[in-house]
Amino acid sequence: MTSTRRWPNGDGLQPPDANDTSAYAEVAPALGLSESGLRSAVHRMRRRYGELVREEVAQTVGSPAEVDEEIRYLIRVVAG
Repeated sequence: MTSTRRWPNGDGLQPPDANDTSAYAEVAPALGLSESGLRSAVHRMRRRYGELVREEVAQTVGSPAEVDEEIRYLIRVVAG
């Protein structure tokens, strides 16, 4: 079953920080999810985001072997 739930807009909720376990407990009820359901949803979103980034990066390099190197470079640039 695919969920169509989305993060609420305009109410100040932000995706919880993976290191802040209390954030999941606070946000989950507002989304109509259990804490474990929210953790699963966040995990799936992060995994899908990684897949999408990998696909986009793959379109910008000359060979599949360069994808990981380019992603490492991207992370360094974004991290500052």
